[in-house]
Amino acid sequence: MQNILTPLRDANFKALHSILDNLTEGVIVADKDGKFLYFNRVAETILGIGLLDSSPDQWSSLYGCYYPDKTTPFPSPQLPLAQALQGETIFDQILYIKNPQKPQGVFISVSAEPVRTREGEVNGGIVIFQDITRQVETENESKQTRERERLQFRGMPIPTFIWHCIEDDFIFIDYNRAAALMTRRKVRHYLNHRASEMFKDFPQIMLDLRRCFEEKTSLNVERFFKVQEYDFYKDFNMNYIFLPPDKIIIHAEDITDQKKHKKELSILSKAVEQTADSIVITDKQGVMTYVNPAFEQITGYRRDEALGKTFQILKSGKHQPDEYKKLWATIMNGESFQGEFINRKKNGDLYWCQQSITPLKDPVGNITHFVSVIKDMTQEKEKQEQEFQFRIAREVQQRFYMISPQIPGLDIAAVARPAVAVGGDYVDVVMLDDDHIALVVGDVSGHGIGSALIMAEVRAYLRAFTRFESDPGRILTLLNNELSADLDKLHFVTLVFVRINLRERILDYASAGHESAYVFTQDGHLESELTSNGVPLGFIANSHFKTSKPLAIQPATTLVLLTDGIVETLGDHQVQFGETRALEALRKSLDLSSIEMIETLFNAVQQFSRTSLQEDDLTSLVCKFI
Repeated sequence: MQNILTPLRDANFKALHSILDNLTEGVIVADKDGKFLYFNRVAETILGIGLLDSSPDQWSSLYGCYYPDKTTPFPSPQLPLAQALQGETIFDQILYIKNPQKPQGVFISVSAEPVRTREGEVNGGIVIFQDITRQVETENESKQTRERERLQFRGMPIPTFIWHCIEDDFIFIDYNRAAALMTRRKVRHYLNHRASEMFKDFPQIMLDLRRCFEEKTSLNVERFFKVQEYDFYKDFNMNYIFLPPDKIIIHAEDITDQKKHKKELSILSKAVEQTADSIVITDKQGVMTYVNPAFEQITGYRRDEALGKTFQILKSGKHQPDEYKKLWATIMNGESFQGEFINRKKNGDLYWCQQSITPLKDPVGNITHFVSVIKDMTQEKEKQEQEFQFRIAREVQQRFYMISPQIPGLDIAAVARPAVAVGGDYVDVVMLDDDHIALVVGDVSGHGIGSALIMAEVRAYLRAFTRFESDPGRILTLLNNELSADLDKLHFVTLVFVRINLRERILDYASAGHESAYVFTQDGHLESELTSNGVPLGFIANSHFKTSKPLAIQPATTLVLLTDGIVETLGDHQVQFGETRALEALRKSLDLSSIEMIETLFNAVQQFSRTSLQEDDLTSLVCKFI
């Protein structure tokens, strides 16, 4: 945080001002005496008032700060920024702002923290906030909705019961008017009773309750049991609904009479209604007369929107008319048809499906209806396409990693192991001219296909710049200018560029926020640590990077470059592999070849992480001076 205040006082930092002014959150910075140093545009828009020359004890009255009750003034000394100036860190404090410029009032969520000097003394404070008025209004609307739902629950015509799960049992806690009528108002006598006692003669109900609760799902079952207020058994359609975190609602509909006439139809209906595939029944002309819930879920069309329509509503325009003619010729001939189609959902999205159509015939063989079973194949198709794209990307990237330069007096090797099919680590050896080479290792934030694409861009830019420039600092400056325009705020690149003068045996470098590189003597002494001397690439536009002072290379010296995936690998108890273990593994293998040193290091990392999955890309480059 300390570094924020200095740029804000410097008129040259226009880029940083631009970034802060385009944030979606309000940002305010004050010095240790409470004098405002900076208001961004969003802060002024949200508060209605911009930067004022005021003391901290005036803030609440000047800007109109209240507690969320909208009436009680918020004391100035307790405001988040005032607390930050006292060394406190505040998270997500909710305030209500109302002043002449904001007469309608707004709710804001505020976080603040102190800005400290290197010695730890509070040197100022920064506050970040956002308008949450809509969220607060939504929450109030939700409260009103819950009240309406409570009234609806009481008036629901289906007998409904609520159970509370406590200690592997269920306590009966509430019911509606329909339940009272069904039980002749005797249900109230069972409030706070345990289900295990009430249904000890009907264990299936206990099993239903437990299944609904354990699977956190809804169940719809028919149960045959004796109602305690009656002298006979009845059939009920029991609908169990899990209500997070620990309640179950049961709708108990008496279907004794219905079941006598619809048993077979009910069984068939359940099978059709609960299948994950779309099932559609059409008449002979192709007009839909039935669709199951899966059809609604997959296509986005409600049942009432689909019935009476044809499959024309799903037509995507991706198939030739001859394909549909072949389909109709097949089914009108009384034969089943099966094929793959690209259909269009109600919202316009396309999806792949496998569709089978079977004619239904009357007793004399005349076609009366068609039954279509439609399986959504979109995920399978996307997975196939993704695997194909990943395979191509991996093949391309592996060619980037094929580094085996033959340079007299040097033993160079590099290995990159992506965490997934493709990675965001970059490793390269570039001949600058007859007397100079460059060793490069970079790391794109994140990993996967997105980071791999950025890595390819970095490689292309860097190799292009080295055709006319060899100074490490100048190359990183050029590279940063390009990446700052291309990358979003979520991505950046760390990179170390080491230039080696083969004739004079000296090196210099520039590092953009990257892990340190190490220079070992033959006896294992860490002669030099090439630490970062700049911010990550793409992080701040127009940053300038400097080249280090030349470093003489002694005989039998070993240079090691790596990415943070090595030192940040986690082992037992979330402990990192760390720099110390990495250096120790390297010292023990200094008498080996460069490729053997890398393998030794990677083996040490793997043994440390044991069975843990590789979460980040691992990359290292070793250069031994013979």
